[in-house]
Parts: sequence; C-alpha cells; structure tokens
Amino acid sequence: MKRTHSLGIAAATFAGALVVAGCGGASSGSGSGTYDAASTSVVNPSDHQGGTLVYEMSSDFDSMDPGNTYYAYSQDFTRLFATPLLTFDSVTPGQTVPKIVPDLATDLGTPSDNLTTWTYHIRQGLKFSNGEPITAKDVKYAVARSNFAPDVLNKGPVYFQKYLINPNNYPGPYKDPNLDDFKGITTPDDYTVVFHLQAPFAEFDDIVIMETPPVPPDADTGPNGGVNYEYHYVSSGPYMLQSYDPGKQAVLVKNPNWTQAGSPQVKQLADKIIFRPNITQSTVDSDLINGSAQVDLAGTGVSSDARARILSTPTLKTHADDPLSGFEWYAGINSTIIPNVHCRKAIEYAVDKTTVQAAYGGAVGGNIASDFLPPWIDSNTSNTYPNGPDNTGDLNAAKSELAQCGSPAGFTTSVAFRSDRPKEKDAAVAVQAALARVGIQTNLFGYPSQDLPTVLGAPASVHQNHLGIMLSGWQADFPTGYGFLFATTDPQAITQSGNYNFEEETNPAVTALFNKVVGLSAIPDRAAVYRQIDDAVMQDATIMPLIYSKSLIYRPDNLTNVHIQYGYGMYDYTQLGLK
Repeated sequence: MKRTHSLGIAAATFAGALVVAGCGGASSGSGSGTYDAASTSVVNPSDHQGGTLVYEMSSDFDSMDPGNTYYAYSQDFTRLFATPLLTFDSVTPGQTVPKIVPDLATDLGTPSDNLTTWTYHIRQGLKFSNGEPITAKDVKYAVARSNFAPDVLNKGPVYFQKYLINPNNYPGPYKDPNLDDFKGITTPDDYTVVFHLQAPFAEFDDIVIMETPPVPPDADTGPNGGVNYEYHYVSSGPYMLQSYDPGKQAVLVKNPNWTQAGSPQVKQLADKIIFRPNITQSTVDSDLINGSAQVDLAGTGVSSDARARILSTPTLKTHADDPLSGFEWYAGINSTIIPNVHCRKAIEYAVDKTTVQAAYGGAVGGNIASDFLPPWIDSNTSNTYPNGPDNTGDLNAAKSELAQCGSPAGFTTSVAFRSDRPKEKDAAVAVQAALARVGIQTNLFGYPSQDLPTVLGAPASVHQNHLGIMLSGWQADFPTGYGFLFATTDPQAITQSGNYNFEEETNPAVTALFNKVVGLSAIPDRAAVYRQIDDAVMQDATIMPLIYSKSLIYRPDNLTNVHIQYGYGMYDYTQLGLK
C-alpha cells in the first residue's frame, strides 16, 4: 500500500508559537520583504538565472560528503549536488513541521504489512554529472559505505546500521566490494531499492532523507575514495563540485546532466556557488550587510554586534528573519566523568538560564527551555529541574544535591564549547559563572566546530579531556520524538567516533523503550513512549536543556526565493538565486 506520511505530534504547537512570535500566516511570496517574512513566505520569488552566489561561515564543513556528515547546514547544502530518495518539501513555504516528499524516488516508501520491508522506486533516465546512469545499486552502495564502514566514514548517523539486517556481518564496501554480500538492501532491478529491516519501524520514510544520495562505486576508490571522496564527489543534483580547497574555498558549477524533472525539489539558478570557510563571524555579518556575500552557511544567526545594529536600523531589519529554528541549545552532562547523579542534578539546578539566553541574544535568540523534548515535538513539556521563578537558578536545591553526592563544597570539571561560535563561547562563560556560585569550578575547553565528531563525538576524547559538561545544539533528524531522541540519548547509538550521545546515557530502561517504540504504528502510542524516554533521561540528569533556539538571520536584497526550511532550521539552500 502507499503510505501517507504523518509528520509529528505537535504541529499545531509549533505553528502556534510562530503566530505568537508575530509571524502571521503563510503566503506564497513577497517582494523585498519585511521583518521575519521568510519565516512564513518566499521573499523575492524569482526564476532569474545567473550570477555567483556566495556562502560564508566562521568554521568549515565537518565533511561535504553527505554520507559522512551530521550538521544540519551540511545536509541542507549538500542537497545542491546530492539527491536523496526522499527529502523535505522545498516547494511549499511556511511548513513549520516539514512534509517529507519524494526526490530521487518516485513516491514515498511502500512498507510490508509488518513494517519490516520498505520498497522505493527511483526515477528512470537520470545521470550523474560524469554521464553515467543512476541506478538502484548506486543507492545501495551509498548506504553500505556510509553506515557499514565506520573505520573510514564515521561522522554521520547510523540508523541503517542499526535497523537493516546484516546476517553475515558485512564489513562495508572498502573491505568487501561485493555488494551481493550486503543483505540489508536488495535491488531487484535498476530502479527498485528494497530495505530489509531487523524489526518493524513505522518511521522508516524519515530515515531515507539521509545518506541515500547515490554514489557510483567506481568513483569511490583509490586515493579519491573513502574520506577523500568529498573532494571529488560525483553529483546527482543541480550543481557539481568544480574545486574544493579545504579550509579555503569550494566552488560549485551547474551540472549539465541534471534535469528539473529528475529532482523536482531543487532549483538550478545561480551559474556558480562559492563557499568560503573560516571567516570570522563579524566579517561574515559585515559581508552579508554590504552584499559581498549572500548567505551565512551555518544558519545560526548573526553575532551580538550585528544583531544590535540590524534591530536598531529599520532598513536593515526588513532584511532579517527570526524564526523558531527547531534547534535546542543544551548541555550534555557526561555520566562517566560525573558518575554521581546528585552531582549532575546540582549542575541542573545551579545554572542561570537567563544569562545563557542573553548569550544567544536574549528573547531574539530563543526561549528558555525546561525539557529536552521541545514543544514542537511534544506539547506535554515538563520542568524536572526548576531554576527558580526567574530562571536564575535554585542554589539551595543545588547545594542539597552536592551534599548528597558527597561534595558539599563543590567539585571541578570542564565545559566544552565550539570556539568559532561566539554565542556558544559566551554561553560557556555564563554556565561557568553560574556554577561557581555553588562551588562547582569549571575549566573552559574550546575546539573548532568541524572537530565536533572527534572531540565530543569520541568518548575517548571526552574522557581524556575530562569534559563533564558539553554545550551543543540539536535539531530532530526528522520531526518526531525518535528523530530528536535516538542519536542523542539511545545507549545503542553510542559509537567510538561521530557519537552524539555525548553524555553517554547508558540507562537500560531507555534502550528497552527505544526497542519498543519502533514497532508501534499509532502516532499517539509512539508519543507516549517518547515522553517516557525523555522523562528517564531527565531523571538521570545527563541532559541540561537551555534554550529553544531562534536565530536572527540576514538576507541581502539581491537574494531570491528566500524562505526558512524548518527541516533544517535555516534558509532553504536548494531554492536560492540572485536578482
């Protein structure tokens, strides 16, 4: 049967939050725009072709290989040259809970009655940028390399590794290039991809938006293969990689073999796209305002100085948007570094969330968070560790927990943050100052964003550097409780690199709940289990919710087709062009 995709438990909650924020109703398009117009409509709609579109960012990609990345901005951007089976709807603006639609596939997946087999048919007649035909086996190979070769590619999610059958312990294509040995996917013909699951999984359509862009096996070999494939990526999308000098510049040009009918969710407007990494945030902001760059690729918003200037200058403010991004800023509290739950609870109570909110821009930067599951995923939010009526911290409760953990005078640990993100650094300083009030002393540990998979994402690194508290941000891989919670809280998701369960949540009750929820067909039944998972994690005090993020993003006047893609919490990079 054809499955109708259902997208979340609390769509009305998120949409309502946007209305409260003054966004108004969605519309199909507008001219130069007004403040926050791109949150609900397309600003500067246009089919004009030509020009060079410039992206800048204060850090660099963790990887431009869509089979070896987990950052939202990377997944948004790589759709320009890598076409997954399914994707978020980029045609309809203002979808605060985004719809998942076919891209390389002709339709959503067709599941078996017991939800353990999912079948997709890909569009026929498509070609890679090198002229080779795109086939079902190229999709199979893409999943094999991204999920079953962790010694080579280890920065992305591992949903397929977890759920596909693997009776012969297939070691990945770099060790075993015979794809027939990979039993988790079969390809009955050149245009059919069949996924075989170990257990029922009702939300499998959501997973195939990631790591399914086709990869031709013969291009992923030798010195240009594996981790180096990102520098020689063979495109299936509207653009292809002309050059990539890591840390300096990447240049994309139009893929002559791409057709609009082959990938209806993306556009091919600009003649060239240039990406410049490692630009200071103040320079990125200045370049956006003066028009020498069009997009801040990170999508997390301008710095404090630029924010003040934009909000106080009417002509600049009309070019800014401040959507509820779908991200949540939080801290993982590592259960190995800080093994006593009462010590972790002391941190939860002592933090001053108002100073953290100020670090992210005050009310413009987001709302104070009380729970890990955000309101747009689960409307039944709670507050396990109330920080006092003014959210500045409950110091008496924190001191009581310190006494129970045997450290009444406090203890010492480290706070990790991304050093190229000024707002996150300010948040780390705010956490440090708040904890010091109850005797918890912290050392600040900064690292570059692109190193997150090997710093926070490697338990050995976390232990070596004694990272008890790790600031980060998270957005659901797809807008359900599973998409938000699995990678960050499931003990089964812990890996030796590219791990996003930073806190090393190992509660077996959490594992049991995740194993239970995947076989439930009814959305309300799954929602109840996601709430139980969230409650269990919060009781373990391994996650400290901080801010439900908003991001003040600037769009120059010459940027066209601008609207927020809520699947990634930033502008939809597949639609952008120039006047």
